[in-house]
Amino acid sequence: ITLWNFPPLMGAWKMAEALVTGNTMVLKPSPYTPLSTLLLGEVLADSFPAGVFNVVSGNNDVGKWITEHPDVAKISFTGSTRTGKAIQAATSGTLKRLTLELGGNDAAVVLPGSDVKKLAPQLFGGAMRNTGQVCVAIKRLFVHESQYEEMV
Repeated sequence: ITLWNFPPLMGAWKMAEALVTGNTMVLKPSPYTPLSTLLLGEVLADSFPAGVFNVVSGNNDVGKWITEHPDVAKISFTGSTRTGKAIQAATSGTLKRLTLELGGNDAAVVLPGSDVKKLAPQLFGGAMRNTGQVCVAIKRLFVHESQYEEMV
């Protein structure tokens, strides 16, 4: 189950993990951005035997159905902490294997002796990539006091 901000990329990551280990998979994109993932499924349809790679789109009820389904052995979810909690609760009764990649709170650290003029644009880019709407975007910055004024 993937999030809305990088649908084909997240789908490809999850697909690689499942298929390289010999599993079948059902990929469910966010209800807000299903088209690129559906296209990915269409493009790859002839690359695998029938039933090995499947794409199912729909609202959040479809995701709930997938997480509760008795034939699904593993769930990999990338998205919000709130939805991750709901998925964890839904899967607890069956002890499904579960991987949750939830909203990040990533920090960058500027150590003493760092080249602040070179580093500042990279840190800004790390915070603003995809308009800052990515789980690994820098959200906190720790700067050694000896370089604070230069960084700010």
